[in-house]
Amino acid sequence: MYKFAYKFNKIFILLINCNTYMKRYLFIILVAALFSGCLKKDNTTPPSFIVGKWNITADTARVNINGTVTQTSVLKESVGPYVTFNANGNGVIMRDTTGAGATLAFNYIISGDIITFNYPAQTYHGEQLPAVENAASINQLASGTLGLVFSSTQQNAGATEIDYEVMYIHQ
Repeated sequence: MYKFAYKFNKIFILLINCNTYMKRYLFIILVAALFSGCLKKDNTTPPSFIVGKWNITADTARVNINGTVTQTSVLKESVGPYVTFNANGNGVIMRDTTGAGATLAFNYIISGDIITFNYPAQTYHGEQLPAVENAASINQLASGTLGLVFSSTQQNAGATEIDYEVMYIHQ
Protein backbone atom coordinates (compact mmCIF):
# COMPACT_ATOMS: atom_id res chain seq x y z
CA MET A 1 0.00 0.00 0.00
CA TYR A 2 2.85 2.34 0.82
CA LYS A 3 4.38 1.88 -2.65
CA PHE A 4 1.04 2.65 -4.29
CA ALA A 5 0.58 5.83 -2.25
CA TYR A 6 4.16 6.88 -3.02
CA LYS A 7 3.66 6.36 -6.76
CA PHE A 8 0.27 8.11 -6.66
CA ASN A 9 1.83 11.03 -4.82
CA LYS A 10 4.64 11.30 -7.44
CA ILE A 11 2.08 11.24 -10.25
CA PHE A 12 -0.09 13.83 -8.47
CA ILE A 13 2.92 16.15 -7.94
CA LEU A 14 3.91 15.65 -11.58
CA LEU A 15 0.38 16.61 -12.70
CA ILE A 16 0.41 19.69 -10.46
CA ASN A 17 3.80 20.74 -11.81
CA CYS A 18 2.70 19.99 -15.36
CA ASN A 19 -0.40 22.04 -14.75
CA THR A 20 1.79 24.94 -13.54
CA TYR A 21 3.84 24.72 -16.74
CA MET A 22 0.67 24.60 -18.77
CA LYS A 23 -0.63 27.65 -16.94
CA ARG A 24 2.62 29.48 -17.74
CA TYR A 25 2.40 28.55 -21.42
CA LEU A 26 -1.27 29.50 -21.55
CA PHE A 27 -0.44 32.85 -19.92
CA ILE A 28 2.36 33.47 -22.44
CA ILE A 29 0.07 32.57 -25.35
CA LEU A 30 -2.66 34.89 -24.07
CA VAL A 31 -0.21 37.80 -23.61
CA ALA A 32 1.20 37.21 -27.13
CA ALA A 33 -2.34 37.17 -28.55
CA LEU A 34 -3.20 40.43 -26.78
CA PHE A 35 -0.06 42.17 -28.07
CA SER A 36 -0.53 40.90 -31.62
CA GLY A 37 -4.11 42.19 -31.56
CA CYS A 38 -2.81 45.65 -30.64
CA LEU A 39 -0.23 45.86 -33.42
CA LYS A 40 -0.82 48.53 -36.07
CA LYS A 41 -2.45 47.09 -39.15
CA ASP A 42 -1.45 48.18 -42.65
CA ASN A 43 -3.83 50.83 -43.89
CA THR A 44 -4.82 49.92 -47.43
CA THR A 45 -7.23 52.82 -47.77
CA PRO A 46 -5.68 55.47 -50.01
CA PRO A 47 -5.23 58.96 -48.57
CA SER A 48 -8.16 61.20 -49.41
CA PHE A 49 -6.01 63.86 -51.11
CA ILE A 50 -5.37 61.57 -54.11
CA VAL A 51 -8.96 60.41 -54.68
CA GLY A 52 -10.70 61.98 -57.67
CA LYS A 53 -10.10 62.95 -61.28
CA TRP A 54 -6.78 64.64 -62.09
CA ASN A 55 -6.06 66.27 -65.44
CA ILE A 56 -2.63 65.55 -66.90
CA THR A 57 -1.35 69.06 -67.64
CA ALA A 58 2.18 68.07 -68.70
CA ASP A 59 4.17 64.88 -69.08
CA THR A 60 7.87 64.81 -69.85
CA ALA A 61 9.87 61.67 -70.46
CA ARG A 62 13.51 61.08 -71.22
CA VAL A 63 15.35 57.88 -72.15
CA ASN A 64 19.09 57.82 -71.54
CA ILE A 65 21.20 54.93 -72.88
CA ASN A 66 24.83 54.74 -71.75
CA GLY A 67 24.90 58.43 -70.91
CA THR A 68 23.26 59.64 -74.13
CA VAL A 69 19.70 60.96 -74.27
CA THR A 70 18.03 58.95 -77.02
CA GLN A 71 14.40 60.07 -76.62
CA THR A 72 12.65 63.06 -75.14
CA SER A 73 8.93 63.66 -75.24
CA VAL A 74 6.87 66.48 -73.81
CA LEU A 75 3.09 66.59 -73.61
CA LYS A 76 1.36 69.79 -72.59
CA GLU A 77 -2.39 69.72 -72.45
CA SER A 78 -5.03 71.87 -70.86
CA VAL A 79 -7.90 69.44 -71.49
CA GLY A 80 -7.79 65.83 -72.48
CA PRO A 81 -5.70 63.18 -70.73
CA TYR A 82 -6.57 62.42 -67.14
CA VAL A 83 -6.01 60.03 -64.25
CA THR A 84 -8.80 58.95 -61.92
CA PHE A 85 -7.92 57.55 -58.49
CA ASN A 86 -10.83 55.78 -56.78
CA ALA A 87 -11.14 55.41 -53.00
CA ASN A 88 -11.02 51.59 -53.29
CA GLY A 89 -7.43 51.62 -54.62
CA ASN A 90 -8.08 51.28 -58.33
CA GLY A 91 -8.29 53.78 -61.14
CA VAL A 92 -7.95 54.54 -64.83
CA ILE A 93 -5.67 56.65 -66.94
CA MET A 94 -6.75 58.14 -70.25
CA ARG A 95 -3.73 59.30 -72.24
CA ASP A 96 -5.33 59.12 -75.66
CA THR A 97 -5.79 62.58 -77.15
CA THR A 98 -7.17 61.24 -80.46
CA GLY A 99 -10.69 61.16 -79.09
CA ALA A 100 -10.99 57.38 -79.02
CA GLY A 101 -11.19 57.54 -75.22
CA ALA A 102 -9.18 54.37 -74.59
CA THR A 103 -8.24 53.96 -70.93
CA LEU A 104 -5.82 51.81 -68.97
CA ALA A 105 -6.99 50.32 -65.68
CA PHE A 106 -4.69 50.08 -62.66
CA ASN A 107 -4.57 49.40 -58.93
CA TYR A 108 -2.49 51.58 -56.67
CA ILE A 109 -1.02 51.66 -53.17
CA ILE A 110 0.47 54.69 -51.43
CA SER A 111 3.15 54.29 -48.80
CA GLY A 112 4.62 57.56 -47.53
CA ASP A 113 5.40 59.64 -50.62
CA ILE A 114 5.62 56.63 -52.99
CA ILE A 115 2.71 55.51 -55.15
CA THR A 116 2.93 52.05 -56.72
CA PHE A 117 0.85 51.36 -59.82
CA ASN A 118 -0.09 47.79 -60.78
CA TYR A 119 -1.44 47.53 -64.31
CA PRO A 120 -3.04 44.14 -65.04
CA ALA A 121 -2.63 42.57 -68.47
CA GLN A 122 -5.09 44.37 -70.74
CA THR A 123 -5.82 45.47 -74.29
CA TYR A 124 -5.13 49.07 -75.29
CA HIS A 125 -5.86 50.25 -78.86
CA GLY A 126 -6.03 46.62 -79.99
CA GLU A 127 -2.62 45.75 -78.53
CA GLN A 128 -2.30 43.20 -75.72
CA LEU A 129 -0.21 44.73 -72.92
CA PRO A 130 1.44 42.59 -70.23
CA ALA A 131 0.95 43.19 -66.51
CA VAL A 132 3.31 45.91 -65.29
CA GLU A 133 4.21 47.44 -61.93
CA ASN A 134 5.90 50.81 -61.54
CA ALA A 135 6.33 53.31 -58.76
CA ALA A 136 6.61 57.09 -58.56
CA SER A 137 7.41 59.58 -55.88
CA ILE A 138 4.64 62.08 -55.15
CA ASN A 139 5.69 65.73 -55.02
CA GLN A 140 3.06 68.29 -54.06
CA LEU A 141 3.86 71.39 -56.09
CA ALA A 142 0.90 73.55 -55.09
CA SER A 143 -2.60 73.12 -53.79
CA GLY A 144 -4.30 70.71 -56.18
CA THR A 145 -1.14 70.11 -58.26
CA LEU A 146 1.09 67.06 -57.98
CA GLY A 147 4.19 65.88 -59.78
CA LEU A 148 4.60 62.12 -60.13
CA VAL A 149 8.25 61.25 -60.73
CA PHE A 150 8.97 57.85 -62.31
CA SER A 151 12.49 56.52 -62.70
CA SER A 152 13.82 53.12 -63.71
CA THR A 153 17.16 51.64 -64.66
CA GLN A 154 17.58 48.45 -66.63
CA GLN A 155 20.23 46.55 -68.55
CA ASN A 156 19.34 45.86 -72.16
CA ALA A 157 21.79 44.09 -74.51
CA GLY A 158 24.79 45.33 -72.53
CA ALA A 159 23.56 48.92 -72.41
CA THR A 160 22.32 50.77 -69.33
CA GLU A 161 18.95 52.38 -69.98
CA ILE A 162 17.60 55.00 -67.60
CA ASP A 163 13.99 56.07 -68.08
CA TYR A 164 12.84 59.21 -66.32
CA GLU A 165 9.35 60.69 -66.47
CA VAL A 166 7.58 63.49 -64.64
CA MET A 167 3.79 63.66 -64.93
CA TYR A 168 2.13 66.85 -63.72
CA ILE A 169 -1.48 66.44 -62.65
CA HIS A 170 -3.98 69.05 -61.49
CA GLN A 171 -7.32 68.59 -59.82
